Amino acid sequence: MAKKKPTKKKPWQPLKQDSPTVRKVMEDKLIAGLRSEFPDMSDDEIRCAVHKDEVWGNDRYTVSVTFKDNRKREGYLEIGVHNHNRTTIVPWAHMQQIKNEVAGPEREAVMIYPAESRLVDTANEYWIYVYPTGEFPRWESIVDSDGNPVEVPLGMNQGRNVQYEDRNPMLRSKQSEQLIVSDQNEEA
Repeated sequence: MAKKKPTKKKPWQPLKQDSPTVRKVMEDKLIAGLRSEFPDMSDDEIRCAVHKDEVWGNDRYTVSVTFKDNRKREGYLEIGVHNHNRTTIVPWAHMQQIKNEVAGPEREAVMIYPAESRLVDTANEYWIYVYPTGEFPRWESIVDSDGNPVEVPLGMNQGRNVQYEDRNPMLRSKQSEQLIVSDQNEEA
């Protein structure tokens, strides 16, 4: 039996932001559909639940952005991500790229696995919570040997270390392939 050739990796298409007009039309359609499904909710409650400050997308994902404070884009952001097939498959590298394109490459973000009492899991959608520019998630109450508070960022703190070419000799594992970002000047 002949071996199958590996499929060619599809290049990443940069996200594009929807215009406010397109977003308004889509929001109105969604609200109209929800009115019949939730007759006890007021129009304001429905609009508040579905309103997003920005909507981005490409050939794979829809990304919604909500500004969580009055600093707008520079403040806290809530980013919702789902693929167009509404499956649970969203590679980590894609989430990183989405965060970079929407919020910026030097902004820090987290995903939360909440207490069951706060769990919302209805649409195969992932949520990234982005910290304001210049801020980052940190461990609270960590002190040095003298009892002084120490500001320690949450996560890895050894600088950038990305390996794609070689297998890890200790774990015999292989890192997923590097995300191939298409040339933004390329017109298809």
